[in-house]
Amino acid sequence: MSSTLDTKTRFVYHHVPVNLTGSVLYPLNQLKQIYPDVAVVQLKKYQGREALLSQRIPHLNCLWNDVLYFSPVHPAKIKAAMEEAGHAIGSRRWRYFEVDAAFFSPSNTVIWEYRERHRTHLLIDESECLPFEASLLGKYTEVGEWTRRYYAEVKPGARVLPYVGIAHVLYKGHLNVEGVKIIEV
Repeated sequence: MSSTLDTKTRFVYHHVPVNLTGSVLYPLNQLKQIYPDVAVVQLKKYQGREALLSQRIPHLNCLWNDVLYFSPVHPAKIKAAMEEAGHAIGSRRWRYFEVDAAFFSPSNTVIWEYRERHRTHLLIDESECLPFEASLLGKYTEVGEWTRRYYAEVKPGARVLPYVGIAHVLYKGHLNVEGVKIIEV
């Protein structure tokens, strides 16, 4: 994963699972087969949002739980925006894999533009999924205004979803993270 891009190398980020078993990140559907106990814990993230699990991903011809999710926004920016909105993060450290975007290809990766309409309508439209190009990531590296509004609307202490409104890099496949840099924010 050390290849370089024609432009400035960009990274995407994936939260290091607390219960990571082994050195491979698997999408939920694969995880259910390989580590069913771990999958049960990971599925809890979807309480109240179970409909997402049957959502089809345009261009990748698979389900929501057949992909891994990465954020093009540096986790420190997300954490700062949440703290600015009154969410007490405290001294808790967040750990993320920092993955070189050169790893991904348009054949198994899309950029999903998580638009404000998804607050009430979860279906992903084909026009919102762009074939992956690392050069496009620069457009998605900031916490947007409606995400900041969402953070502010969630009562401090209540469950806040950090990636609401943040573009997702959706990768169809599993990823060996042995040797991938881990950052803490």
